[in-house]
Amino acid sequence: MNIIISALVNMDKNKIFSLLLVATGFNKNIPAFIKCLNERGYSPISENQIRSWRRSEGKGRPVPDFVLEVIFETILKQKEIDNRFFSLVTQNEQKL
Repeated sequence: MNIIISALVNMDKNKIFSLLLVATGFNKNIPAFIKCLNERGYSPISENQIRSWRRSEGKGRPVPDFVLEVIFETILKQKEIDNRFFSLVTQNEQKL
């Protein structure tokens, strides 16, 4: 776990955004991610913006904080529905 935290501290927000997009599966359905942002009042958002946010900070536009907040809120909301979502441990390991 410390390795993960250390890696995140050394990443820029665009890299974190790109990894979260893949981890959540939104990278395979960008329109669903745009809809998620729109439902929370953030619009207009385009696929070009998302592409730009996935590039490193020097090559694309910096990802806004609200985008990361929406991703984390979505992960936590889904986790409340299904505790296995986005889980790195098995149920047996959780009981320890």
